Amino acid sequence: MSNVWKGGERLYFLSRYNRNVGLPSLLITSLIASLSVGLSLFFEADSLTIPLTIVARVMLIFMVVDAALILLNLSVMSNYLNHILSGLRRKGLPYDSLTGVEAIQDTLMKEIRYAIVLFVSSISSLTMYLLGILGIVMFVYLSLTSSLITFGFTVIRRRSALDPGEMLEIYEPDTYPIVLGSSTLLETFIDPFHWLQFDDYRREVSTYLGEGLSVGDAMSKMTLLLYQAVQGVITDEVVRREVGEMLKSEDYLSRVEEHQAFGFETLKIIVSKVRRLTPELTRLIDRMFLIAMDNLPDFKRSETLIDAEASWERRRGKTCNAFTLLFNNQDKPQRLSISYNAPSFSPGSGEVSITLPPRDFELPSEDSLPIYSEEGMDIIHLLSKAMDNTRFVWFSFETKETGVKPVVISVKDRETGATLFGKTFMVEAYYDLSGLLLKIATTSSVILGVFLSSFNFLRTFLKF
Repeated sequence: MSNVWKGGERLYFLSRYNRNVGLPSLLITSLIASLSVGLSLFFEADSLTIPLTIVARVMLIFMVVDAALILLNLSVMSNYLNHILSGLRRKGLPYDSLTGVEAIQDTLMKEIRYAIVLFVSSISSLTMYLLGILGIVMFVYLSLTSSLITFGFTVIRRRSALDPGEMLEIYEPDTYPIVLGSSTLLETFIDPFHWLQFDDYRREVSTYLGEGLSVGDAMSKMTLLLYQAVQGVITDEVVRREVGEMLKSEDYLSRVEEHQAFGFETLKIIVSKVRRLTPELTRLIDRMFLIAMDNLPDFKRSETLIDAEASWERRRGKTCNAFTLLFNNQDKPQRLSISYNAPSFSPGSGEVSITLPPRDFELPSEDSLPIYSEEGMDIIHLLSKAMDNTRFVWFSFETKETGVKPVVISVKDRETGATLFGKTFMVEAYYDLSGLLLKIATTSSVILGVFLSSFNFLRTFLKF
């Protein structure tokens, strides 16, 4: 559980139950209940009717309990979230003006409305079934309709946020900077509540650092270390040892590792979010890592290291990303212009001009370095310094048509006009058939339940 939600342990355990037991149980019980009610109607006075009735009643009761716990879970979370926001307001912080707060509140309201639908359909199914077994068959059909609706809505929901930590993990920023640096990389993807504490965190870390180290260098190195740890390249012990070397005293290590808002585990969650939301960006970091590891002489000789990556494929109507990595390996600033041209997307083109800072560290004399070394220079040290001077240009555009479409990225020197880099990517835009089939299956279960009820009602009515 994220430390920003400290004090919400009961809510956390309730959400863990619903995540691991409640939601899977609701899916299974609603399916079994629908089958049991449907089969009991089919067999009518057959000997199987009694055991099917018992199974249906038990499953419907479990279904109601599961739906009630999910609704309780989200209601408690809503109150807890409002308590947190009220606390921020009492401190004089205009939380409602922060980017992302409205998105979190909207997500929570959608989750609550979803839980209400599940609970109402579940309790309706149980109530109608109990009335139906008293002799009014019409209510049994209505019970079948409600249980099918419950099953359909449970299937269609691929992902739910059941505790504040989960909601912050799935939070996706709705605004993005065009130019990213290593110091702003994590800040871009953190939720608004952690964002309020990020500057304080940086100031606190700066007081722990050894002489001659800037907080920018330290954040770049920690980001790279945790990124490699998430991928399994290095162990957590290596991360602790490397971070400890940057501090005045090893006594500060526990304060950094277990920081209330930005401990190592929280930073790993943010790094994992960067990998999930922008795989194009992390592929560029990986390639930079490989170049330094496998071809260090070329890395040192390059005046400007430029690379680009775009989305390989996207569903039609979704946003595509194109990233350009830029590292100035010279001792003077460099003015560049980066542009893209994608006529089959919207917008179809874009351009940005930036000035890259000069390299402010010495390159190693060796022609190869280990990934990690307890003594001397290694790839982790080299790239952490390089990443502090690296810039990423981020273009986003939307797919308009299906098929394989070109995206061209080019980089020019603004002083000479020379093209330093150019690359064409073929991006595939496709229809989301799996999502379409899921919606069809879910809608069919709801329509089937309504049809059966309507059909039986008309049949009963016409008898009169």
